[in-house]
Amino acid sequence: MTPLVASRQEKVFIEGLKKLELLSTDEKYLIDTISEISSNNDTNYIKDALVKNFFINLESINLNVNVPAFEFLMELVYNINQ
Repeated sequence: MTPLVASRQEKVFIEGLKKLELLSTDEKYLIDTISEISSNNDTNYIKDALVKNFFINLESINLNVNVPAFEFLMELVYNINQ
């Protein structure tokens, strides 16, 4: 059996999930600090902004692309099964 090799998209997706998990655990201090010094205390907004910038810096990804919900969910299910 040949080993599974993740595509670039899958790697980026997985890295995004890892970053979201870190922002809720080991890197929660970042959310807390930004919330403390910012007028915007919405932690979901802060997480979204951090992950967006993470993606832009990681792979120069264009996040202004619309992805149909069905395609996104299928990709998510596929990656979870892998």
